[in-house]
Amino acid sequence: MKELLEQYKRIQAMKESLSHVRSDIPGLVSDEAIQLINDQLNVRLDSLAHQIVRLIQNGPPDEPQPICKPLWAVIAAGEPDSKARARGMFGGAKYQLFFTKEDAIKHAGNLDEFKVVQVWGE
Repeated sequence: MKELLEQYKRIQAMKESLSHVRSDIPGLVSDEAIQLINDQLNVRLDSLAHQIVRLIQNGPPDEPQPICKPLWAVIAAGEPDSKARARGMFGGAKYQLFFTKEDAIKHAGNLDEFKVVQVWGE
């Protein structure tokens, strides 16, 4: 788990460095190349995030593997789910995860402004 988190942090740092290169030295690398690199880093971050969540849900590999539990999130009610999930910096998620739908509903409070959606598992 520690190694996965370190990889995740390194890739996030690469994305930040790429952003600085784009803004501090315009024209050094084409916008298309930067976008391609950024897309590849996003794919790697997504893969690492899934591995980290799987470890959190299932515990260490030497323990018996339980069935993956679903994760729930509270997002803004007035926009499509995919848009609400991707409002963070560099497209990163900006929501809190819950292991049960009931906990997510308690956190949401006013369900007129927020909605609870499943973001992982079945």
